[in-house]
Order: sequence, then C-alpha cells, then structure tokens
Amino acid sequence: MTKRTKPSRRSKSSSTPCSRVLQAIRQGKSFLVTTHRSPDGDALGSALALGYGLLKFKKKVKIYNFDPVPGNLKFLPGVDRVTQELHPEERFDASFIVDCAERKRVGDTFLNHAGIGKLIILDHHVIHGQAGDIDMIETQAASSGVVVLKVLQALKVPITREIATHIYCTLVTDTGNFRYSNTDAGVLQLASDLVKKGVNSSEIARHIYESFPIERLRLMGRVLPTLEVSSDARYASLTLTQAMLQETGATSDLADEFINFPRSVDSVEVAVFFKESSEEANTYKISLRSKQVVDVAAIAGLFDGGGHRRAAGCKITGDFALIRKQVYQAVETALCKTS
Repeated sequence: MTKRTKPSRRSKSSSTPCSRVLQAIRQGKSFLVTTHRSPDGDALGSALALGYGLLKFKKKVKIYNFDPVPGNLKFLPGVDRVTQELHPEERFDASFIVDCAERKRVGDTFLNHAGIGKLIILDHHVIHGQAGDIDMIETQAASSGVVVLKVLQALKVPITREIATHIYCTLVTDTGNFRYSNTDAGVLQLASDLVKKGVNSSEIARHIYESFPIERLRLMGRVLPTLEVSSDARYASLTLTQAMLQETGATSDLADEFINFPRSVDSVEVAVFFKESSEEANTYKISLRSKQVVDVAAIAGLFDGGGHRRAAGCKITGDFALIRKQVYQAVETALCKTS
C-alpha cells in the first residue's frame, strides 16, 4: 500500500507581494491612499481607482495628496475625495503609496506622520532595496494603474465605469497617448476592455491634452527659447526657472509635457528638462526621455534617481552650470555606448 504524503505548506516567505497586499486589505479597516507630489494622470488615476475599489470592498478610505489636483485632471470621477489635509491624530491600518516608492516624494506631512500603519507600495518603476512593508512592483506594467487593477481584480471588485475611467487615464498618461514603446498588444486590449466599461476615450484625451489655461502657452513662450541642442543633435534640453513661473503666473505642472518638444526633433535620442525647485535652493529636478536605445533610468541612477528605460528623473543640488555639464556628460557617455 502506497503511503500518502501530506502536502507541504507554503511558507510565509513564499507568498507573493500581491497575496500579501490582499491579506493586508482583508485584515484592515481603515486605509490611506496617496502618491507623489504634483500628481500626473497615472498617479492620481491609480490613487482614485484604488480608493474607489477599497470603498467597494467596504473599507474606510482617505485619499490624500500634498498638492491640489491639477486642472486637466479635475474631470476624473471622485476628485472631490482627494484632500490636502492629513491630521496628526489620524490612524490607519495601512497606507498605500501608488506610482512612487519614496516616502519623501509624498511630502513632509506624510513623511512625519506617526499613524500610517503598514506601508504598501504599488508601483511599476524600478526600485533598489525595500521601500515599504510590502512592495508590489510590476516593472513590466505600462502604468501603476495596471498594478492597481491587478489588485482590484484579485479582490473581485467590480470594475465600474468610474474605476475604468481612472485606469484608462493612467494608460493614456504613461503611454504618451499610446505613442510610447510600452504600448503593446496587452495595453491596447486593456484599453478596449475599459472602453467597453463605458470609458469616453475622446473626452479623456481632450481633458488631458487640450484643456490648459492660457498661462501654459505663456510659459511655453519663456521655456522654448532655452532650447539647447548638442553638436551632433543627438540630445537636447529645455530649462524652466522659478522666475518664468512668476512672470507668467503659471504653475510647474503646466510644463509637464514640455520635454516632448526636444524629444520630437528627428535626430534627438535623449531629451532633458531642467526644472528649478521652488522648495530647495539651488536644486533642480531633471526629467529624461529617450526614444529607442538609451536607458535613461541608468543615467538618472547616477544621480540617485530612477524610473524606466525610456522615462526617468532625478534631483540634483548645486551650481546649475555644473549640474547641466554633469548631466550632459552622462548623456554623452550613454550615447557613445550605443554607437
């Protein structure tokens, strides 16, 4: 007679990040959902989708961001739930950071809050080391919204038209309106499925790309003359200063897509956007984009930044002329490796 063996129990260490996220949600009652400052469509769409999903799962939810909702994203369902208030006495069983793995990018209020509970990261950017108590990082996902959708589907939360709109917004944002290399068959199929849920794709595109205040054009008029193109025309840059914002009455989020201007030059492989910080003296936020061959996340990593192969960023403090020279040298080195 054959002796039957007992099935081995899976150890706690073998559980997947997704299963650990689901367990935290099922066990908790009160959750905070947040994302990085100056939220874009992926950040805010992911936060709202997760918030709506947790509400459907009968949980208490607070959606927080340090900064106000950008004007071109105010069309998203439920933006009135996004608050800039986080009180010291509030306590949560767990806090989610979506589209970001760095607490400091959420802002000092969150960074210094004592009641965030278990920290859960839902993101699609490459990270180094452990960022939260649970890190669910899906680097192959086209947007952080796709990671959030995976969680909601695992919870069997109905994907309503509102949630579908949130997720679709994340796709539009992080695929450059379905123009970037991360627009694969899976992304297009998901977009189709979301439209079938009632998403108005043309309305979303109009709000994101065609609903800016006049201050954006005035700011563009200040920024475009800063265009610098390398001697071989393989990389180009733009610069945004605080003086330009003051002169035009614009906010920095209105310049988020300006990096696509140098990127659109036919010979340019790498585009760089230098943005002077309003919070730290002599500090610049640098955005990097590439078209086909250069891994800009590796360039950003040289300056303690990160991101994707085709879209990344970092922050550097110091003399601007020196910062620009260092970044240009790093870009030139990366370009030489592709020659």
